[in-house]
Amino acid sequence: MKKYIALAIMVIAATCTAFAQYNVGTSTTYGNTTYHKDAYDRSTGSSTTYGNTTYHKDAYGRSIGPSTNYGGTTYHSDAYGRSAGSSTTYGSTTYHSDAYGRSTGSSSNYGGTTYHSDAYGRNIGSSSTSGNTTYQSGVSNTTTIWTW
Repeated sequence: MKKYIALAIMVIAATCTAFAQYNVGTSTTYGNTTYHKDAYDRSTGSSTTYGNTTYHKDAYGRSIGPSTNYGGTTYHSDAYGRSAGSSTTYGSTTYHSDAYGRSTGSSSNYGGTTYHSDAYGRNIGSSSTSGNTTYQSGVSNTTTIWTW
């Protein structure tokens, strides 16, 4: 009997660990600029929107490329103007692809929380917004929630 109780406790602990979420950062919006920070409150960059284009910068202010929205699809480019992929929204789900059109995952919004999945449909984290700040959680403390 003790063996079964110990086994049950180990299974419950493993299940809880498998679904644990770790703080991986925040994004706070002021006006047309969103400032991104990691779990230790260090800057990881910013995103500034003008019209249908968002310009992304790293923590040092260097361009890492724009994202331009046309209809339901956003096209991402690197700092040199080369395609870095796209994100297409259907209903409450956004599907992300790399520069070659291969799936890199999806983001689905349910009741104010966005759940992120990798290319194989596995959960990689979630994002929820309160006020002007989005809180990002990942399945490990090294998860990066970039959607492209």
